[in-house]
Amino acid sequence: MRRSYLKEGEVQLTALNSLLTQSRYLFLFSDLLLVAKQKAENSYKLKEKVRLDRLWIASNNCPHSFVIGWPICNYIAHFPSEEKKAEWHDILEERIQKCRLRAIPKFTTLPLITMKKKLSISQTSSEILLQLIGELGLSRDLELDLAFDNGGGDEPTVLQGPETVYCIIMDFIRSTGYRLSEKQLERLDTFPLVNCKLVLLSSNLQKSNAAQTLVTHFKRVLSRNEPRRFFGRQLDGSCPPQPVLTMMDHLLANGVHTEGLFRKSPKQTTVRMVKAQLNRGSVPDFTQFSPHVTAAILKEYLRSIPGKLLQTCDLNMWIAAIESDGPERIAQIKGFLQLLPSSHIVLLSSLLRLLRAVAKSPSSKMNAQSLAVCIAPNLLDSPKMECAARRLPQIAEWLITNAPLLFDDFVDAHCDISSSASNDSGLSDVEVGVEAPLSSEFTETYIISTPASSVPSVNSSPVVRCKIEELKVSPSSYCSSNLSTDDEMDITPEIERDDDRTPVLSQENSDVEKKPVAYIEWKSAKRFGVNKLSDNANFF
Repeated sequence: MRRSYLKEGEVQLTALNSLLTQSRYLFLFSDLLLVAKQKAENSYKLKEKVRLDRLWIASNNCPHSFVIGWPICNYIAHFPSEEKKAEWHDILEERIQKCRLRAIPKFTTLPLITMKKKLSISQTSSEILLQLIGELGLSRDLELDLAFDNGGGDEPTVLQGPETVYCIIMDFIRSTGYRLSEKQLERLDTFPLVNCKLVLLSSNLQKSNAAQTLVTHFKRVLSRNEPRRFFGRQLDGSCPPQPVLTMMDHLLANGVHTEGLFRKSPKQTTVRMVKAQLNRGSVPDFTQFSPHVTAAILKEYLRSIPGKLLQTCDLNMWIAAIESDGPERIAQIKGFLQLLPSSHIVLLSSLLRLLRAVAKSPSSKMNAQSLAVCIAPNLLDSPKMECAARRLPQIAEWLITNAPLLFDDFVDAHCDISSSASNDSGLSDVEVGVEAPLSSEFTETYIISTPASSVPSVNSSPVVRCKIEELKVSPSSYCSSNLSTDDEMDITPEIERDDDRTPVLSQENSDVEKKPVAYIEWKSAKRFGVNKLSDNANFF
């Protein structure tokens, strides 16, 4: 079915859980609702992209507003007039019904504590709660709530009434990455990997005291399946976890030419989905995602390491080492690194190799200084010091610039990276004494190898003379990284395989890799008409 543009307009959304109000701009298509933030007259930043069959609305007896929601949040949508509110309510109600008629399957079955119940595609949580009260013979005087439990150990989410439970369940299944058949989707109660369920809660039980809440929290923490948790674990063994090495290999092959890598933030819903897969013990296919997503996951992993990656000493010792003279500085830094476990050394060496590759790419527009600002808080614990925000990036920049001097067998391109001119890297344009391994053979072949292939050790060989020159980087436009293999694999990143060709409203919020394409400018339908909007935005 061909997607068509229907309507657009301003709205104010008030979140029911936080009561925060935000101004948003809605774009309605035949099967999709885009929620954007208006940044200028014809510029918008995409905030949410919701399929209409995953959307629900409910009347709240207010002339200028109604309740709108999607998995798993509810808002009060405020419109400027009663006419605008009526137009949006009617057209959304009509399109939601038409989209749900095409949805497959039409129902699913979930365990409800000790019973199973079939849930239709249009049932709200309040309707299900009333049915359960009748079927279980409960008194209507009881204060009961219906809650959704995803089975992951978190507290159940209490539903507020207008939610379409079917939409919440299907969105959760999509986020897990499981590929289920129509029959399996109809009988989720028979699928062992899906543990989500509905729970009846007494409203009085939610008003427990602080002690009971603390006990519940400790029980949940102790009951977690620790071997399957990926983030927040100590680095054990001689190498980091394989998914971390896979992420860095993927970024080396596909991400070094991406503009703003490690600086631009991807869509957080995609990041949460990939994190959930890693915490379940599965390794996602990173070629299906933007390099910005992989870089954000890598930073999150580094941030979650207990004691951080450089855990051997405090910030003051690093500052003293960085401020010392050239040869003494290198000796002190290598002394710190020798105290690290082997897995930390492997991960640090692989990370510095990746950062240097990004810094050497003119297309990334990220030099050593800008990369250090983005990555420094994830390398070393930052005490509450006034100088921490300034000193941490200086330490990270020095490590990036001088990594070949710190590790044996450090494979890198034979040119220096783009660094800041204002910060002293510890090496000048004159010859200085540095430590490097003596070898009878020298190769000029640049190899990007898997970081797990060997465990680098801190360089402790005799002193030789070398000269390091700074590379002048000229600005360039966007470019995309192409990876050629013998099998000619298609690695075009995508988030969902739903043939969604909706235009990206903001490059900063996009999960799509940047390529040299024409600039897409949104025009208001009120000024140019629907046909002009469709032609200019190239929706289809």
